[in-house]
Amino acid sequence: VSQWMRMYAMQSLSGNLDVYGIDAAPHNIWLYDHPGTGKIMVLPWDLDFSFAGRRPPNDSLHAESGAPNWNIGKILNRPQNLRLFYGHLQDLIATTFNGTYAGNWFHRFGVLVDQNYTPHISFINDRAHFVTTQLSLRAPSVPYDLTTSGPLDVGAATTATLTGTGWIDVHE
Repeated sequence: VSQWMRMYAMQSLSGNLDVYGIDAAPHNIWLYDHPGTGKIMVLPWDLDFSFAGRRPPNDSLHAESGAPNWNIGKILNRPQNLRLFYGHLQDLIATTFNGTYAGNWFHRFGVLVDQNYTPHISFINDRAHFVTTQLSLRAPSVPYDLTTSGPLDVGAATTATLTGTGWIDVHE
């Protein structure tokens, strides 16, 4: 599920409206049944509407009203999955979906193909700012606090259950 939420987070950030689950476009994904894990992976397809100016930087984070009854909408809107989605939005903005990081790549690719991709940098900065503001409203920051009593002795167990609080940047 985390891989699905990360893919949808990137689709949302890039402004791609032509993909299942972001807007009223029930297509443009491939589902791959990984033989080693048995997990279904979602792969985006047909990304030509990304950064194309068809969605404004202040557009919704996902299809909140356009297709609320789609099965993917039901999956995305489950609280634990929405938290993952928000966490991936925040992580992508902090690492790669920002003008500094992406600007270097847009410059390199622009030189390579003799194109001006500078307007995309403005979109990225504006979209990242809008989404960051939305995240602070939808998922207010909470301090990380581990409440499991310590020291934690798991013995021969391979897993342990920890309790506490954390913001959307705490996962796995």
